[in-house]
Amino acid sequence: MINQIHNALVLTQQQETHLAGIVVNRRPAEWDKTNAIMTDIKGSILSQLDGFQKQKCCYCGLQLWETSRGEIDHIAPKGARPRAYPEFTFEKKNLVLSCEYCNGSSKKGQTDIVFRYNTNYSDCEFKIVHPYFDNPYSHYEWVNTRTQIQLRHKTWKGKYSILLFQLDTIGQANARGKQRIYEKKLNNIKVVKDLYDRFKRIIYFNS
Repeated sequence: MINQIHNALVLTQQQETHLAGIVVNRRPAEWDKTNAIMTDIKGSILSQLDGFQKQKCCYCGLQLWETSRGEIDHIAPKGARPRAYPEFTFEKKNLVLSCEYCNGSSKKGQTDIVFRYNTNYSDCEFKIVHPYFDNPYSHYEWVNTRTQIQLRHKTWKGKYSILLFQLDTIGQANARGKQRIYEKKLNNIKVVKDLYDRFKRIIYFNS
């Protein structure tokens, strides 16, 4: 499933100071530098987002690192595209992990996903279901069949996101179905392990 991100990125004081200097001096291109401090910052961001999103793409909800690697994505793009928003390059709520499929040039790279712009990021309005600001369950509904999970829209944002990321294809429905089966198996294994551990504690306590 697609889940809303409720956590906030946390950086060290040194990292925050470094980014503040970049923002003040308006140097968004620093994001692409490979120096030690930027490599460390991006590594921390990637690690935190991986945990926040439970290793799933923020747009399609499918597992990362198995069929495709996770990429740090700027929701409002920092450069190129139909329109760029370099001022939001280091805005924490503009940073997410997405799969290569959703972050490809044929998806977000083809359109401006900001509906109404504001210099304050939180006051911008977005055409897509925003990973931080929007509850996916308010915009999508999931329809389960035996082997598939189909996605339908409830709102215009949901409809636009489904069209943009092609979330209603047979391939996506099949992938969600397979992921559901896999996650159920993992959950069953966890339940059995928890029962076994509890049983061991009872036995050792009574012995």
